[in-house]
Amino acid sequence: MSEAQIVFFGMTMDPSRSVKLFGISFYWSGLLIAAGFLAAVIYTLWRCKKFGLKDDNVTDALILAVPAAIIGARLFHVIGHLPTYIADPAGIIRIWDGGLSVFGGIVFALVAAWLYCRKKKISLYATLDAAGPGVLLGTAIAAWGDFFDRTGYGNLTNLPWKLGLTISGETFYVQPLFLYSFLLLAAGFVLLHIWSVKKERAYDGELFLMFLVWFSFVKMILLPAQYGQMIYFQPGRFLAAIIFCVAVILLVHNKRHVKHSPEMLFANGGEAFPSLKQTKKGRYGTYYDDEINDETDVLAVGATYDLPKVSAKADAGEESDEEEADEEEEDEDEGFEPFGLSAGEEDK
Repeated sequence: MSEAQIVFFGMTMDPSRSVKLFGISFYWSGLLIAAGFLAAVIYTLWRCKKFGLKDDNVTDALILAVPAAIIGARLFHVIGHLPTYIADPAGIIRIWDGGLSVFGGIVFALVAAWLYCRKKKISLYATLDAAGPGVLLGTAIAAWGDFFDRTGYGNLTNLPWKLGLTISGETFYVQPLFLYSFLLLAAGFVLLHIWSVKKERAYDGELFLMFLVWFSFVKMILLPAQYGQMIYFQPGRFLAAIIFCVAVILLVHNKRHVKHSPEMLFANGGEAFPSLKQTKKGRYGTYYDDEINDETDVLAVGATYDLPKVSAKADAGEESDEEEADEEEEDEDEGFEPFGLSAGEEDK
């Protein structure tokens, strides 16, 4: 279909797949992916301070995430088209010929971002919240690359907004999937941006879960309509369904069963990688690991620990024999004289 003319809204077009800049040919798909990436970065840098991040955090994370995303995107594409690359193994490295999986890029970029955030002790979830809407914006822009490549087309249709492909004088009318993808992803970006501006997040990671729900939903409904994709297994659609279900379950669970407070947000001073506190027993009773200095064995200010258990006799308002003996020893040390003995009189 690469040489097909396009009939769209009554207009016949034959756009070139590439353009020459400074004497070098660039594919429109590649330029639009770069433009989408740049737009996503600019948006994330603009919004990162709201999530407790610095500009340097975003740029440094990208240095690791971008190469990882390219490797993951190519790997997932190769796995989805194994018969083709088994017959032509050298084609695996010819990335300039096209063939990238968005989901593969996201998965590998997440791993790289996790490693970076762990190293720098910044919140991974806050970082993902800042980047989520930007990814929707970038992928929406990149969707138009399929228009120039003549690959973002769906199954045959007679809808009023159908897109015609004229090949060897014969015209086929198909679904304009690239247009659906652009509109849905752009709508998701606008909705998430408005929500993040108007409403405070309950916890770090909430906005990213919403991004996953929207993005995976778009892929779930568009992949089955892709031209010729119904004849074999679609790993992208299967992965999209899993991500959609997991994200929805986490959103519902966190809404109903987990208590959150503004102080827990990374932007408000919350921990980058919160974990459950482990308790130990010591001479001060039961305390938390981060509330006592192991070297000096001194309890930190404001620490909470369990009071030692007292006997049933003490619970009833009576002192135990040991406590009475301790008090008598303290009285003798302080020179206390029992009642009924005058000064200088010995106790007989």
